[in-house]
Amino acid sequence: MDEGYEKLAEFDVERFCEVFSYQRRRCLACLHLLGQAGYLEYLEETEHRSRVMMTCTREELYHVDRLSADADLVLTRILRLYSGLFAEYVYIDERVISRESGIDERRVYESLLELGRRKVLSYVPRSRSPYIYFPTAREDKRYVMIGKDIYEDRKKVISERTEAMIDYGFGKGKCREKILLEYFGEQDGKDCGRCDICRGRNQRSGEKEENRLARIVEYIRSRPGGADIRIMERDLRIVPSQLSEYLSYLCGEGFVILEDGLYRYRR
Repeated sequence: MDEGYEKLAEFDVERFCEVFSYQRRRCLACLHLLGQAGYLEYLEETEHRSRVMMTCTREELYHVDRLSADADLVLTRILRLYSGLFAEYVYIDERVISRESGIDERRVYESLLELGRRKVLSYVPRSRSPYIYFPTAREDKRYVMIGKDIYEDRKKVISERTEAMIDYGFGKGKCREKILLEYFGEQDGKDCGRCDICRGRNQRSGEKEENRLARIVEYIRSRPGGADIRIMERDLRIVPSQLSEYLSYLCGEGFVILEDGLYRYRR
């Protein structure tokens, strides 16, 4: 107990779930709750640069033999490009080594692995892995408390998601695409005109298609300077996708023309 204060550790979720027989989704949900309670911070996958540290002394380097030509070249370039290699891990860039040595990145990578196998250096390739940060010391599980407010917040989020799913699947009053957009935070979405709700609404309006076409033509004819489609949507109250179809039809039949982004009546 009382360990881990301000520690940062790499966390292999897949391995953890395999060892302790946890479901991955449930494990991540628990980590999220523990994070809200302040016991840890789960850091999503973060890219880490490659790093190298020499594991042999300068004197031992002179006795390293039977290296491949690529490995020998890469070792020489690393020693010239980076300092402090004998004291600690140093971040490296395989692209720079590739450019300086004149061999491609794949051969640089294979050479670094060879140098690692020969105990010349320790090579940690770049990777993407999640981490866990412990802002407090480790607690005995008997004293781990998840506050009521956290459970209430969680319950509220789940309830809102459930209601949104029910509204999307069984609701009869709102465009389904608009419901999806609102679920993902986009509040100014327009009716799609394609879903069953929009189609049913248009059928219930009782307005015949011919009457709509006639209204559109009359609207455009009353504006000699041209009509903007966005203003037409507002004034005629026709969903954008349907209005576009009607205008395409009228243009094809020669009733209206599109010039400089405006629709004009063809005399």
